[in-house]
Amino acid sequence: MVTDVTEVLCELELTIKKVKVSTTPDGKVMDLFFITDTRLDILNIILEQC
Repeated sequence: MVTDVTEVLCELELTIKKVKVSTTPDGKVMDLFFITDTRLDILNIILEQC
């Protein structure tokens, strides 16, 4: 999943600054991507929460 997302973000010419992957005590997974666009504005996007 993370690899697929990073490929799409790169195709969109977004820069990935950091990725945090965590699991909650109840077993849910959350992927948090810190990315910048061409204006260098930081975008915080939670792409998946299962």
